[in-house]
Amino acid sequence: MGRSSESPDIRQINRSRIFHYLYTHDALSRQEIAYALRMSLPTVTQNLRDLAQMGLVEDKGPLVSTGGRCARAVAFNRQARLAAGVEISANHLTMAVCDLTGTVLKNQRVRLKFSNQRAYFREAAQLTCNFLDSPNTAAGQLLGVGIVLPAQISPDGRQVAYTDDSAFHKVSLASFSEFFPFRCLLFSEPQAAGYAERRGRPTPKNSLYLSLSRNIAGAILPAQGEWTGEHLKAGNFGHLPLKPDGPFCSCGARGCANLFCAANVLTQCAGGRLDNFFVNLQRGNEKYRAAWETYKKSLLHLVWMLHTAFDCDIILGGPVSLYLDDYLPELQQACAILPFSQDGSWLQLSAYKLESAAVGAAQMQVDPYVAQF
Repeated sequence: MGRSSESPDIRQINRSRIFHYLYTHDALSRQEIAYALRMSLPTVTQNLRDLAQMGLVEDKGPLVSTGGRCARAVAFNRQARLAAGVEISANHLTMAVCDLTGTVLKNQRVRLKFSNQRAYFREAAQLTCNFLDSPNTAAGQLLGVGIVLPAQISPDGRQVAYTDDSAFHKVSLASFSEFFPFRCLLFSEPQAAGYAERRGRPTPKNSLYLSLSRNIAGAILPAQGEWTGEHLKAGNFGHLPLKPDGPFCSCGARGCANLFCAANVLTQCAGGRLDNFFVNLQRGNEKYRAAWETYKKSLLHLVWMLHTAFDCDIILGGPVSLYLDDYLPELQQACAILPFSQDGSWLQLSAYKLESAAVGAAQMQVDPYVAQF
């Protein structure tokens, strides 16, 4: 069969329609695609051939016959391209890889203490390569690796613009690119984690993501698009003043949320380990119960302020959120008594837990790639 007589622009439009139709449907025959999209069979056949040459569709074999010649099924190749995300934190490396639908294929978390030294970046790259080394990861299949840092990233995406953790002050994209044999991009932790949380919702809604980690950070998540602020500093919730006459924060102000809601507020009385804190809290230890009540009061103050200002769902993420399933009802009950709040269901927990930022960094590469077709 000769090539289609379509003009290049029409061919691109038809190819895009076929691509996105297969992206959202299971295996279909050429005839079913032609009928659904009101295209001629030769047009569908030629565009499927082009997509197959790109590796984006695959033959799935014969459909169940209902009489006559058995039609063959074609389907979107979800693993034609993959994307990876790697979250760098003070003591861990969290890795995830997603297919073109944004589905997580695998994830892994390993302990690796951060140091702004070439030896660290070399080891991080080796661990990532080992994680990605698979017969399913062919040359050219990986779109890239999204590197997630506990920091705000500069507008050009090449270096840290601001961070509360001094260890990350001078980290740049070049620090990773020297050792990672893949295209690398930098993302902030709340930006990437918030993206994954919003994307995973069945219906997009305006929301906030609040990371309860070594420092408090967040992201403003409109139902569509994003809001990072005029200077990329939106969501810097750790520096909201909870106690204006409180102790001084590293930023120079007094009583910032970082001083009362960060994870170390709980770990300082538990040998530096969150799991130890919540184990003792579950056992009814009075010392830990008192510490939890103090922490809860500060956390509620922060989420009350945010909800009053933004009037939307607030998603709690970060390491502390891993242990809050049993405590969410009491937090929501406390939120229900707020003025202008009918109930506390607007306070929610992260769906992805620890790997949310790594997953989001992978999905933020996948979605633009799919959208270009």
